[in-house]
Amino acid sequence: MMIVFSKEFGSEDPFGEAVRVARSMGEDDFFAFVPHIGIASGQVIVGYAGTQVMYNCSVFGAPVALAARCAGIKPNVPETTDSGFPAFSCVITFPDAEWGEHDFDHYFAPRTHIDMDGKTREMANTWKELPARAFKPKNIPELEIRQVVDQGFYIPSASPEDSAKKIVRDLRRANRYWPEVKEP
Repeated sequence: MMIVFSKEFGSEDPFGEAVRVARSMGEDDFFAFVPHIGIASGQVIVGYAGTQVMYNCSVFGAPVALAARCAGIKPNVPETTDSGFPAFSCVITFPDAEWGEHDFDHYFAPRTHIDMDGKTREMANTWKELPARAFKPKNIPELEIRQVVDQGFYIPSASPEDSAKKIVRDLRRANRYWPEVKEP
């Protein structure tokens, strides 16, 4: 899957928004896909491929290739823990130059959780920033990369029915719940 964040498409902070979405994808990995997410920026070309009858719109360019290669880089952490469980549930990789002055705690602050009884609690932060390191991707000059890994795992604590009720309650609070009104 490729997601494009651009000021031309309304993003105020394309890199920051990409990191926030990557974090959400990692934390909402209910089916344990263990996503490896690559982020890169730069000039791209948006174009159509195919014929007049059947075509697709896509994005082409060096940042697309770099993001794909970043997504394929394994982190420098063991694959499993001493007890045999996976050591991470998500990896976000990007060129170190992209990170710049961004603050890890700003993007990966501990989340809060509202229990079914309405109590709010802060959850333990499971994200870890790994040190920058050199990487030589295929057909691209060597670069310094940075990785952030999620060492937490999703274990459902509520039934699907309870989760659906919580989502509807949150939508109502945000005034985003508009049930269909059936005409008599």
